[in-house]
Amino acid sequence: MEILGIILVFAGASIGALFAIIILGRAFQQSFAWGFGCLLVPFMLFVFVMMNWEETRRPFLLFLLAIPISVVGAILARG
Repeated sequence: MEILGIILVFAGASIGALFAIIILGRAFQQSFAWGFGCLLVPFMLFVFVMMNWEETRRPFLLFLLAIPISVVGAILARG
């Protein structure tokens, strides 16, 4: 079960990183300032998502899906 846990943690982290990069790309498409701000300012990415919900809803929800996958993986990996 430990190997399955490690795989799930890696999968969750990969999914989260992928969709964070997609949201970041959309921020840069809107303006350089938004993209740069999302890179450097903590929680600016979440502000961008809230202000552009229609455009970023799906990638953000898939980003959130990565959290339970990683948590389950971490629980299994400790086992």
